[in-house]
Amino acid sequence: MARELTSLEALKQWFLDRSGLESALSEEAGWRYINTTRNTTNKEHRKRYEHYVKEILPQIMPLTHRLNEKIRSCPYTQALRQEVGFDILIRCIENSLQTYQHENIPLLTKVMLKTQEYGQVVGAMTVELADQELTLQQAVAHLEAQDITFR
Repeated sequence: MARELTSLEALKQWFLDRSGLESALSEEAGWRYINTTRNTTNKEHRKRYEHYVKEILPQIMPLTHRLNEKIRSCPYTQALRQEVGFDILIRCIENSLQTYQHENIPLLTKVMLKTQEYGQVVGAMTVELADQELTLQQAVAHLEAQDITFR
């Protein structure tokens, strides 16, 4: 947050560093969610995901907003917008700035927890097919079977 953006190159490096941080956070969140849906009975996986959604994400969102504000106020942003690929990124940041409301963070938390709950329910569903109990994800593979009578 405190890094000075004193040139176009400094801004590019800042974006690279931010991208690396956001990728790491996104991957961690993704694995926490995946683990809750792969093993729907594992309470530790569920607790880890819920901790991310309830404790970590509400801290990240205002910081992300502040980082976006820093981009908006940077004098080199308009020059960077002229470079291929950055125009879309800067437009996305501007849209995020326009739509961000701190009051929505608890709502997003609730939505994410309900989505996780839904994923656990669906992940635990099974069907019996060819004398085997299969999850829905396993049963979908049988829809591609060559034997039309089996499908």
